[in-house]
Amino acid sequence: NSQDITSSVTHNDLYLYSSYGRIMELYAPTTYSAGSSIYHYDPDQFNSQNEDGEDSDTLMIPSIGKGFKHHYVGNNTKHIMGLIL
Repeated sequence: NSQDITSSVTHNDLYLYSSYGRIMELYAPTTYSAGSSIYHYDPDQFNSQNEDGEDSDTLMIPSIGKGFKHHYVGNNTKHIMGLIL
């Protein structure tokens, strides 16, 4: 039912899996936000950095600040795209 679906995407414990296992925790705040909930990584769950010291998977976080620049596709994103393609 719709309450079960709503609960499953708003309990802040939603993961992306592949045949290789769990890949990444997804953004699933207690209040659903169309366009960002479940479509982005949980920003609190990764800390990998690229050679410039930037968070490498910030491309897929649910929100960014004014003037934010991103020049690197992170390893998690590359991995997921490789599974899709």
